[in-house]
Amino acid sequence: MPRPFLVTVLLALAAAPVLAGCLTSNGPSATTASTAAAPAMNETWYAKALAHEKDHDHKDVFQHMNASTPNFQLLGHDFLLTEAYKGAPAFGYGCGGTATRADGHRYVVVNGFQNDLTFVLVDVTNATEPKKVGEFYAQGLGSYDADITPDGKYVVLAFDGILRQPGGSGIIAQPALGFRSACVDERFALPDLAFTNGIVLVDISNPEKPAYSDWDPSPGFNLHSVSTASVDNVTWVTGSELGFTHDTSYWVFDQIVDTPLGPKLARMSTFTMPPVTMGDGVAIPLTNGHTDVFIAKHPLDKKTYAYLAAWEGGVITLDMSVAQAPVMVGMWTPPAASPTADLPTGGGFLDSGPCYHNAVHEVLAAPEAWDGHHYIFAGQECPMKTDTKTPGGQVFVIDNTDPSKPKTVGEWHLPEDTGVWTVEYQASPHYLALSNRTLFVSDYHAGVWAADVSNATLLKSPPSIGVYLPAMVPQVPPKKNDTLPFDEQVDVFPDGTLVINEDTTGLYVVRFDATNPAPAAPPFKYS
Repeated sequence: MPRPFLVTVLLALAAAPVLAGCLTSNGPSATTASTAAAPAMNETWYAKALAHEKDHDHKDVFQHMNASTPNFQLLGHDFLLTEAYKGAPAFGYGCGGTATRADGHRYVVVNGFQNDLTFVLVDVTNATEPKKVGEFYAQGLGSYDADITPDGKYVVLAFDGILRQPGGSGIIAQPALGFRSACVDERFALPDLAFTNGIVLVDISNPEKPAYSDWDPSPGFNLHSVSTASVDNVTWVTGSELGFTHDTSYWVFDQIVDTPLGPKLARMSTFTMPPVTMGDGVAIPLTNGHTDVFIAKHPLDKKTYAYLAAWEGGVITLDMSVAQAPVMVGMWTPPAASPTADLPTGGGFLDSGPCYHNAVHEVLAAPEAWDGHHYIFAGQECPMKTDTKTPGGQVFVIDNTDPSKPKTVGEWHLPEDTGVWTVEYQASPHYLALSNRTLFVSDYHAGVWAADVSNATLLKSPPSIGVYLPAMVPQVPPKKNDTLPFDEQVDVFPDGTLVINEDTTGLYVVRFDATNPAPAAPPFKYS
């Protein structure tokens, strides 16, 4: 029988470190995984992480404990309790990003999804002792996403243009932005309220006293995601506008520039969603979903490309050699995908079947060529799985050696069918990370999965070799009976240290031991 919730919470509180006063950094600190012999793993090591029997409660955290494989090691954790919510977490820790500064300090930014907390800044230089630096809040505004620039100097936010009354509904008269820490509580002056949809730039050169720098407004509302990249000493910031229809979605491409008035966002170009047809000549449906961006230099032709996760449009590749004039050079859609089946009937996404049609949510490019080839990974996102004939989302492996001719190589999905889902996004892919030749996939309630992509023969069907389920008892009970755990994002530092954002229990810092893979579990075979 599980321990009473109150007793468990009191034990967790007693074990939690108490922070007082202003933050002081411990300086760079290396951490390594334990060298102790790892216990053997059986052939069905993945079953508990994917439990979905009738008597299984997806909202009971105790039923999800001890499901992680021993090749994942927890290094550090922070519940991310906030001032914005009077000592409680934001209960919406979703997207974010990581950065390593020139002096070796490492930071994580975690977004508070569509609530008053836009991001928490955490110092993870010492992976075993994550330290919350402070929190950036937005009264009356809603953010969909946050990221940190690779140099660790700036945080960017995607505001969706919808004014909110804190703690309820309705329109607030005067939105406000601010930063709060143990030493600082500062409000920032805002531009015209017409600019509530767009990208906000926050200068964190002094991480203990961030400064609002700029706001790049976008027409309409529902700016859905924001991302950063550094190529040839140029810092890119991209935002994607999720229109109500396919043809009203677009991407903005900015660069951060120094000016006499400080750092600013300079709009380079805007790329609108092109008309798209499938191989059978049928136009992509007008409904649309998440649109994301990954910018990187191609390791073979040395050109800078933007890879767009274009949802029903698959993956669109833009040549960014001229920042002011992106050129569409390639397009890829999942094999056998066709919008002719399960067309939306009521205008809502959930009418579209188990995984919409293409539902490409995330794109990740390998940083170097592998055996003379370059590969990108494209992940789907599925709100529901309504049958047992198809997986609830896949991650496709694409040969991108010639960006104008992307070719499907293979795909990864879970090693067991998870039945008809009873929880939204139950075991759907969400975000991807890559460390050397191990691919990591955050699968919401199913945890974070490690897949082996170490050689070309595995790319057709990368086997799963480990899973991490961050099933920790919340220090503060959620306001509602949330699904626990619920892993929104996984990121990786250059040394292989992973950070995981869990919706309710905050930030996890973990290490994966690729030398101790779980018995290879190929994706489940559907008839």
